[in-house]
Amino acid sequence: MRRRNACSARSVVVSTISGSCGGVGFGPIFAAMRCEISTEPNEVIAASGTVISTANQSPLVKKYVITVVANVTSATRIRICRMVSGRMRGIVRVAHVKREYRPRHEESRMTSEPRRVVENGYDAAADAYEEWLASSVTDTARSKYLVAFVAQLEPGARVLELGCGGGGITTQQLASRYALTGVDISAHQIELARLRVPGATFFHADMSRFVAEPASFDGVAAFYSLIHLPLGVLPSMLERIASWLRPGGVFLANLGASNEAANEHFERHWLADAPMYWSGYGVPEYERFLADAGLEVIEARVETNIEDGEPAPFWWVLARRPGEGT
Repeated sequence: MRRRNACSARSVVVSTISGSCGGVGFGPIFAAMRCEISTEPNEVIAASGTVISTANQSPLVKKYVITVVANVTSATRIRICRMVSGRMRGIVRVAHVKREYRPRHEESRMTSEPRRVVENGYDAAADAYEEWLASSVTDTARSKYLVAFVAQLEPGARVLELGCGGGGITTQQLASRYALTGVDISAHQIELARLRVPGATFFHADMSRFVAEPASFDGVAAFYSLIHLPLGVLPSMLERIASWLRPGGVFLANLGASNEAANEHFERHWLADAPMYWSGYGVPEYERFLADAGLEVIEARVETNIEDGEPAPFWWVLARRPGEGT
């Protein structure tokens, strides 16, 4: 039976403390987590961070408050575990720190330039990103929805991939079947794509500013790319995508699944110590954006990846522009 605990199972970072080092404005960043834990007399509590304070701790008292601090330089987890005779009995709390907190002026500067953050991030982390995908990500949804997308298209169809990256397996599969055009904000990624997929056409461009003729594509796909658009840009991006599709054309994408109506997230030290930016919305907002853009949903569902051992949910959607050929 699951043990009842005063701490919610939901991950949360309660507070952060920033420091400086060597006169540089960005030194160690710390995350602190305060938690009330129910225990048994023979249990002790261990943490991956440093326990800096406890209260009411006694072999005869079954509840106490613990505060843990950990140095945060990138995506980090703080774990609090139950220990009995030196062995872990179970994890009672995990705080996911997915963002480095920084002085207010730096936060303001970064949030004003999300496109530049994404461009620089993928220029610097292109190789590290591919290694991370291969070694640390389990993604079964991509292939499943790619099959569904392909089933809607005729051989030789004109397809646009937004955020094509470095010409990976998905891009290669699309190029082997269709007249593929790829767009990516990273110049380095586009260089790699042109080398790996010489039969396709690639453009180095911000997808939200890319120009295409109306009704010029039979299909548009965006794998893990719309999640990098600046907050507030997705509705107009979907309208642009709908205009590029011929009547009956299909659209495939995945978006971050969130319980919030809107959110954005910066990380200063992502893969290869590069910065990165993400944004997202709730499923009701996605459905409204698609309807407003004139796209009809064929299939949509939340699917969960495993990234670095942790669940990462995404909302996958296959949609169609109504008209001839539907």
